[in-house]
Amino acid sequence: MSKEIELKLFVPRTALQTLLDHPLIAAARACGEPALLESTYFDTGTLDLYRRGIALRTRRIDNETLLQTVKSGGSNFAGLSERGEWEVPFMGAFNFESVSDKRIEDILRHFSPDLRPVFLTQFKRQLYRYAGGHGETGFDVEIAIDSGEIICGDQRCPISEIELELTEGKPACLWLIAKALATTVPVLPDARSKAERGYGLVRREPVSSQTAGTIQLDKTDTPVEAFYRIAMDCIHQWQTNALLAVEDRWSARIDDSGPAERLIDVVHQFRVSQRRLRSALNIFGPILAKPWRKKWRKEIRKNTIKLGLTRDLDVVENSLLPVLSSTDNENRERLIKLKQALDNERIKACLNAEEHLAAADQGRCIIDFVVDLESVLKGDFDVGPGVTAFAAKRLDRLVKDVKKTFENSILSEPETLHELRIAGKQLRYGVEFFSSLFTEMKAYRKRLTRLQNKLGRLHDIDMAEARLFAIAGDDPVLREAAAYVVGWYRRDYEKIARGALDDCAKLLKTPVPWREAER
Repeated sequence: MSKEIELKLFVPRTALQTLLDHPLIAAARACGEPALLESTYFDTGTLDLYRRGIALRTRRIDNETLLQTVKSGGSNFAGLSERGEWEVPFMGAFNFESVSDKRIEDILRHFSPDLRPVFLTQFKRQLYRYAGGHGETGFDVEIAIDSGEIICGDQRCPISEIELELTEGKPACLWLIAKALATTVPVLPDARSKAERGYGLVRREPVSSQTAGTIQLDKTDTPVEAFYRIAMDCIHQWQTNALLAVEDRWSARIDDSGPAERLIDVVHQFRVSQRRLRSALNIFGPILAKPWRKKWRKEIRKNTIKLGLTRDLDVVENSLLPVLSSTDNENRERLIKLKQALDNERIKACLNAEEHLAAADQGRCIIDFVVDLESVLKGDFDVGPGVTAFAAKRLDRLVKDVKKTFENSILSEPETLHELRIAGKQLRYGVEFFSSLFTEMKAYRKRLTRLQNKLGRLHDIDMAEARLFAIAGDDPVLREAAAYVVGWYRRDYEKIARGALDDCAKLLKTPVPWREAER
């Protein structure tokens, strides 16, 4: 068995020539002429191999060489994957004798009679070898530039990517090569294999945004290792939503209601990934070098702030529709005019979001962060206590922050309620990050979520008021419509605020599960 260690980068097709012209590629040794690779992936009708994390394919190279490859599921961090691979010549029938993993071999033999083609890939590949350094810093990397498509019946999915496969050296060198490429080429780390994307077509999975994952920490982790796991989950959410925003399926289609709505959801989940990562930097602050933490909190905030308008206008749109559907004719005409003005602003915001989520900007930022993050595991940061004790201490600190802002909250001052919402959000992220370390977290999370929903509703009302009047400008008709919408929601503002403060008071009296576990 060979162990495949590979970093995959998405490259827009329009940037392939820029990639080929990059000095690093020019310095690499070309391995022959570009080759046409045609692969057929096999599985059962119920996708039993896929469900067990196994990929089986045959591959023809330039209509001559035919290979059989088996790949096992493995680890994948931000596009850097490590998995088992068994490759042998294909002689017309499957041969699994070379598969050294007995479990995988038994699965393949068991389902062999039922295997059939499920999807194809066709692409041109140019191979290069790039080596450097010496001794412990030496490396040898195979660079594959692929361009083509994945085919499943009448469905097509483009392939435009670069694969950096480690043949000698340490995995960190792959990120350094990616960093060098990203200086002039719009690349984005891509955690999806061709097989994974092909199975997405087979299963006809709808394109949707990437939500936060479920983080599993081990009680034997150090706080630094826990931070690494959490940060990588945030990066996965970040890069996946960035990819969805830049792929061809979104281009020049934001005026169509379907893709526009999906793009807005992608923007929302992108912003969630950034907030989670900034929260992780804050929560793990005591063990992280201050300049490093400060630098990345600033960079991530800057990366997020430009997308606020897109999300805000989506919230405003959703708040306007219920009012519009239950309003008399006189006010409806004004509201329709306000909605038209709002729709125009939403289209502009979507265009700005697409521009900001360009592969070049996001790729550089993600790669730079990961390169920096690798230093965390090299002992550049204070290791600190065990993760369970560390988590309990940091969660206590977050509860104190909520208590302090709660004591300063005033019903008639929205700014104080906003500060309470921010403190509550930090606590919520902390609870989500550390949930796997403690039992009985579910009920506490439920109380916290209920509080955050109410505080979030108050924030949406305050934000919608500001956005609607900004859109209305000096137009008296639009200003009347904006005032009508704001008045509609202000009726319940005080009731929601009182409910939020009551919920917060109850939450602060609730025994915290991370301390209950010590008793």
